[in-house]
Amino acid sequence: MNTERILLVDDSENDNLFHEITIRKTGFTGEIRAFESAEDFMQFLRQDEGGAPTLVLLDINLPGMSGFDCARQLEALVGEDRSVFVSVLTSSTWRDDRQTAEALPLIEDFLIKPLTREALERVMERARAKACAG
Repeated sequence: MNTERILLVDDSENDNLFHEITIRKTGFTGEIRAFESAEDFMQFLRQDEGGAPTLVLLDINLPGMSGFDCARQLEALVGEDRSVFVSVLTSSTWRDDRQTAEALPLIEDFLIKPLTREALERVMERARAKACAG
């Protein structure tokens, strides 16, 4: 999967801005969208008809619907669609959060903020490998 867009789901406007800058520094030229709630993100995906290869960077501590609940709903929405690759991007270092993420089939990675170029490049390479394997 050559990622065409990255969707940031994080209630921190500052984190979204910082992460967008980090993403651009990797040379990524595709679309970047930020959502400050899981509900807004899910509404966007329900209406999205593009099917563009997408990397989702999902915070777990969100107001309203948590990132974990969002991942569960997203799994039902995208099914086996290999064009969507989801990574948790959180400030949480709790082992329970990591174990919950690992138990959700849709979540491929667990990244700790702040996002680094190296972590993003690693995740994008994993997304390409998964898409090629499917």
